[in-house]
Amino acid sequence: MIDANYPLDAKGMVNIREYSQEQLRNIIKASITSLSEAEPFEENWINNEEQILTITREFETWDVYAGELLDGTYATYNAAADYLQQEGFRRLKDEDAE
Repeated sequence: MIDANYPLDAKGMVNIREYSQEQLRNIIKASITSLSEAEPFEENWINNEEQILTITREFETWDVYAGELLDGTYATYNAAADYLQQEGFRRLKDEDAE
C-alpha cells in the first residue's frame, strides 16, 4: 500500500497529467515498491503432543498451516499467535528443534 496522500478520483485512480517529473518518478517508485513481496516470514509452533503448526505471511494475511494443509487465515500476526496459544501451542525455538 502506498503511504502518500495522493488525490484519488471516483474510481480510486490518481491523475498524473499535471505531475512534475520528480512527482511522477516518486509515485512510480512507490507503486513498484507496494507491489513487491515482503520478506518471507515463517515461524513454527509446537504443542505438548509435538504437533507442529507454522505461521506464514502471505500477501496481506497471516496463515497457519499444519504441514501443507491450511488451518486458518488471520488479518494480523497477533490474531494467529493468539489462536495458537489458545490451542496449547508455543513458539518452537531453535534449541527445541535439536
